[in-house]
Amino acid sequence: MVTIERRIGIVRAVRPGEVIVRIQQQSACTGCHAKEFCCSTDCADRDITIRKDIPHLQVGDTVVVEGRDSIGRIAVFLSFVIPILLFLSTLILGITLWNVGELWSIFYAFLALAIYYGILRLFRALSETSCPIRNH
Repeated sequence: MVTIERRIGIVRAVRPGEVIVRIQQQSACTGCHAKEFCCSTDCADRDITIRKDIPHLQVGDTVVVEGRDSIGRIAVFLSFVIPILLFLSTLILGITLWNVGELWSIFYAFLALAIYYGILRLFRALSETSCPIRNH
């Protein structure tokens, strides 16, 4: 089942081929019954860049940004799960199979992470999806 998450945001900038929208990112406090009385600092404003040409939008317009919930899970998997597995496996391989010692194993593990994040950065354009956006 595909879950669509909708957030209300304000258009901060409109450029050719992209729109920047500011949304309020909220933590698990969203469903809490005492959120009005809480002074949690987990809420923050986030700017989202949407790679889509939408000429009728203007700065200050209120819009609704929609995105699939699965995108967040994929981002967590690519950003945290794979890197920790890569780091640990490189560290273990360096110590056990390659016999290079702990210091060099740590160096190779960090090098593997740097290469992995560099590859992610290069393919960032392929992973960006266009979020549906409409006036509120």
